[in-house]
Amino acid sequence: MKVTQWFDSNEKPIHKGVYQTFGEQPVVYQHWNGKYWGLLFNTVEGAVDFKNQRSRFQSVKWRGVA
Repeated sequence: MKVTQWFDSNEKPIHKGVYQTFGEQPVVYQHWNGKYWGLLFNTVEGAVDFKNQRSRFQSVKWRGVA
């Protein structure tokens, strides 16, 4: 899996999709919908399945995955 550099929590992704995030929790996956982060999961599939449920973890460092 290819990943980008880590971005600070002040900076939000330009594109909607699943990202690796790191904050109050260890590295997990969350979906960014352009407004807020979805629930966190250990898998990309889990993050996609629950992308419309807002996470309480909104101040997270993030990086893109491919």
